[in-house]
Amino acid sequence: MPVDIGSRIREARQAMHLTQEELAKEVGTTKQNIYKYESGIITNIPLDKLEAIARLLRMDPAVLCGWNEPTIVSANLPADGLVLSDEEKLLVIAYRNATPGAQEIAMEVLANHPAEKQDAHHA
Repeated sequence: MPVDIGSRIREARQAMHLTQEELAKEVGTTKQNIYKYESGIITNIPLDKLEAIARLLRMDPAVLCGWNEPTIVSANLPADGLVLSDEEKLLVIAYRNATPGAQEIAMEVLANHPAEKQDAHHA
């Protein structure tokens, strides 16, 4: 993980395929400020901007600041791990490459779409 906060912001932003301009718009600041955060010109990032950046980049603010190491949180995975089909892998990749707004829409669609009961398929 990069040493300084600016590098961590840049790396996480690029991993999400966001431009500085897109991140700035979502955070409520300017592209120039995002550039200054990433390049270390501004090191005292306002708390509200820091929290918004962390939220959009799906990071714990403490990890973004370098105070804590990232942790992996299990979402009730089976003890033997999780095996994904090729279709599921494509969905994960598409989700990771989507904008935060598109990801939010995808989560809303999935949350509001009841899964078919497994018992019906096995009857």
